Amino acid sequence: MDAPLPSPAEWRDWAGLPSNLSRLPQADVLREAGVGLACKPWRRAAVEEDLLWRRIDLAAPEDADRDAPAGWKAMARAAVDRSAGRCES
Repeated sequence: MDAPLPSPAEWRDWAGLPSNLSRLPQADVLREAGVGLACKPWRRAAVEEDLLWRRIDLAAPEDADRDAPAGWKAMARAAVDRSAGRCES
């Protein structure tokens, strides 16, 4: 038996999702356990929303005193790829 559809009060408006994701550190969006694994809409926004990747900053305050995190080159490549040619910095 199919689950009942949610009531309109329970529907989610995902229109603001890209702006919500833009508030997160980009490294968190790119990491293997990042927000892209939360659900399909988050994954789609993290991968396909090229404006999120217009400016790329993978620096994290907690990484300031350490070497670059493992896989940082792959994360940087993925970020540039996701920018779809719109990367400015």
